[in-house]
Amino acid sequence: WAFIPPRRPEVPTVKNMSRVNNPVDAFILARLETAGVQPVAKADRTTLIRRLSLDIIGLPPTPEEIDAFVSDKSPDAYEKLVDRLLNSEHFGERLAIYWLDVVRYADSVGYHKDSHRDCWMYRDWVIAALNDNMPYDQFITEQLAGDLLTEGTKFDRYRRQIASGFNRLNQTTSEGGAQAKEYLAKYSADRVRNTSAIFLGTTMGCAECHDHKYDPFTTKDFYQFAAFFADISERGVGYPQHTQMPNLQQIDEWEKLEAERSAKQAKLEGASAEDAAKLTAEIKALDEQIAQLSDAKKWGKTLITNTTRPRPIRVLPRGNWLDDSQGEVSPAVPQFLGSLDTNDRATRLDLAKWITQPGNPLTARTMVNRLWRIYFGEGLSRTLDDLGAQGAWPTHPELLDWLALEFVDSGWDIKHIIKLMVMSDAYQRTSVCPDALRTLDPENRLLARQASFRLPAELVRDNALAISGLLSPKMYGPSVKPYQPSNYWYRLYKDGKYVPAQGEDQYRRGVYTSWRRSFWHPRL
Repeated sequence: WAFIPPRRPEVPTVKNMSRVNNPVDAFILARLETAGVQPVAKADRTTLIRRLSLDIIGLPPTPEEIDAFVSDKSPDAYEKLVDRLLNSEHFGERLAIYWLDVVRYADSVGYHKDSHRDCWMYRDWVIAALNDNMPYDQFITEQLAGDLLTEGTKFDRYRRQIASGFNRLNQTTSEGGAQAKEYLAKYSADRVRNTSAIFLGTTMGCAECHDHKYDPFTTKDFYQFAAFFADISERGVGYPQHTQMPNLQQIDEWEKLEAERSAKQAKLEGASAEDAAKLTAEIKALDEQIAQLSDAKKWGKTLITNTTRPRPIRVLPRGNWLDDSQGEVSPAVPQFLGSLDTNDRATRLDLAKWITQPGNPLTARTMVNRLWRIYFGEGLSRTLDDLGAQGAWPTHPELLDWLALEFVDSGWDIKHIIKLMVMSDAYQRTSVCPDALRTLDPENRLLARQASFRLPAELVRDNALAISGLLSPKMYGPSVKPYQPSNYWYRLYKDGKYVPAQGEDQYRRGVYTSWRRSFWHPRL
C-alpha cells in the first residue's frame, strides 16, 4: 500500500456530527460507527492544558496558565491555547527531541574511542527551523543538500551549510589498523539506510547484500542510492573533519547589523552636514561590530558537508567491500519508484527534489505518521520506519492519505498538520475508558479514547526542573554536561574525564545535554 501514490479520499459523512471538529474526526468516527463503538467523553480542561503543553512544548503549564484556561469561557479558548503553544520558542525544542533521535544525532563519533565531536550547530538549526515553521520540503532539502544551494544571501548559505551537517551524523572511526576502504563502505551504506528510513519511512538496508526479500528494492538500487553521497569529503579512518562556521546567533546578529548599516548608508546620501557626521559615526561603530562577527578566527567549528570529486561507487557482492569486480554505478533513485529527469550526474539536490516531489508516495505519509505518533502514542501505521510490505497496515488508511495530501497541499506546513491533529475531538478525549471498551480494543486501534503513554526521558527531567523552579530557559549553544556519577566514564580512555556544568547550564533542557553514544547520560 505504501508505494501506491495517495489519493485524497472524500471526507465521510457520520451520524454523530457533534463530535466532528475537523475531517480527522470524520474518518475516525466513520470507523467507530461501523464497529458500533461510542467514543468516550472529552477530557477535563486541566487535563487538556497539561496534555497540550507536554505534547507541544514539552513543559508543564504553570498554575496561573491552568487557572486562566479553566476560567476562559470563550468558544475559541482551546484554539487560542493551541496557537500560543505552537508559537512558543519551546515548540522547536520539543519537536527537535524527536527529530534528533530519528536522525541519530550524537555529540560523539560512536566507534572505538567514541571521541567527542562538535555538531551542536546542526541541533540548533533544527530547533530554529522548526520554530520558524520551515516548510518540510525545504527542511529536507537543506539537510540533504544545503551545501549545494547557492541562491540567497551569504547568511542563507551559512545556515544551509550548518543544516548539511545532517550528512555527517554517522558514526566514524579513528582506530589504528582499521581499513579506510571498509569504513568508507560502512559510511556509504549507513547513509542509504538512514536517508530511506528517515524521509521515506522504508528499509533499504537489506538490499546492501541481496535484493530486498519483501520490498521491490534491488542491490543495484542500494548502491545507486549510495552514489548520491559519493561527493562527501571524508576520511575512512581518522577524526572527522570540522569546519569553522558562525553559529546561528552570530549569523542572525551579523545579518541584522548589515541591514542597519545599509539603511544608514542610504540615509547618508542627501543628509545635512550635521546628520551626515552622526550617521558616519554610527556606520563606523557598526563596521567595528561587523568586523568582530565576521572574523572567522573567532568562529567555532562544526560538521558540515564538504564536497570533493565523487568517488567511484560499485555494487559490492554480498556487501563485500574487498570485491571490486562489479562495474561503477551512477546516482539513481529506486527503479520501481521512477527516475530522475537530469542530463548530468544526479546530485543530492536532485535526490532531495525527488523525495519532496508531491507524487512521491512515501514522504508525506512518513512525516504525518511520525507526527501522529507524537500526539496519539502510536502511528496510524505502527511501523514508522518500515512502510513496506512488512510494515503494519494503517488502522485508518484513508485518514493517513488525507493527512498526507493535506500536508503537501498546505505547502508542507508542519504546524498546520499538528494543529489539525490536536484540534480534533479524538485528541481531546479522555484516556479513561470503561472496562468493556478496553477489552474490546486493548491497543486503542479504533481511537475511541486518547492513549496513555510515557514521556520521553528528556521531558521527565525537564518537568522535574520546571516544577522545582530550577529549569534554565537558555536556548542554543554547545551541548552541556549536567551532573552524573563521577566514575560513570571510567572505562573510557579518550575524553574520559567528565566535568559537570556549573550554574544554570546544570539545569538546561534535556535536548541540550551532551550525548555520548557509548555512555548515555544516566539520568536519561
